[in-house]
Amino acid sequence: MSDMERKNLGCFAESRAGHDRGRIYIIIGEKGGLIELADGKKKTVENPKRKNRKHIVVSRHEASAAISEKLFHDLSVTNEDVKRAIKCYHQRKESPNA
Repeated sequence: MSDMERKNLGCFAESRAGHDRGRIYIIIGEKGGLIELADGKKKTVENPKRKNRKHIVVSRHEASAAISEKLFHDLSVTNEDVKRAIKCYHQRKESPNA
């Protein structure tokens, strides 16, 4: 995996195409030129959603330092970690102070 792809590990991504349009995911990897995304519920870490890079918008915000570090060092990330991070993302987005 190149440095460019590694820097996106652990970042939030929003689907821009398909039936899941608008859904928030966390980038957990890349395989075969496709980005692997997980939301911890429907698309788990074990069975991630694979999407073409042009069909997502990558946020420059990391999900959490812990998730990014785990992914960068090829350590396991749990679905609970992913769900918690996405929940916090939605709360920050809805907060009037954000």
